[in-house]
Amino acid sequence: MSVYFEKKVSLELIKLFLIYVFNIKEDEVKIFEQNYFFENGYLEVDDHIKCLCTYRYLTGDVNLIIDLYRIEDQSPKIMIERVKSFFLCNNWDGFIIVENIDDDYLKIGNSLIQSVRINDDLIEDDIVYFIDK
Repeated sequence: MSVYFEKKVSLELIKLFLIYVFNIKEDEVKIFEQNYFFENGYLEVDDHIKCLCTYRYLTGDVNLIIDLYRIEDQSPKIMIERVKSFFLCNNWDGFIIVENIDDDYLKIGNSLIQSVRINDDLIEDDIVYFIDK
């Protein structure tokens, strides 16, 4: 599962987001920079980790992508409720985009829920755009 953030956020905020939205404990989360993880970071992961997260900075409509492994998918309804609640608790004024079903994505903000499509033709150059449906 991938989550795109409009803004660059700290690793601490990423961790808080994962703990809150996916209802997991702090010691069950491991976060790696994407290149480091695929080069040798995977050796640092043991079986008790329930959420393995890699991140990479982007440009375009979003500035950060996190890819989640070992995490149980949430229903879109639960995900929207938890994300909106997380935004309110942390005074967040931006948006995130999460994978939905069938290559559909949901753009979620404080007062926004919108279905969008991804244009990742330039992902090799770390550029991603989203198009309104």
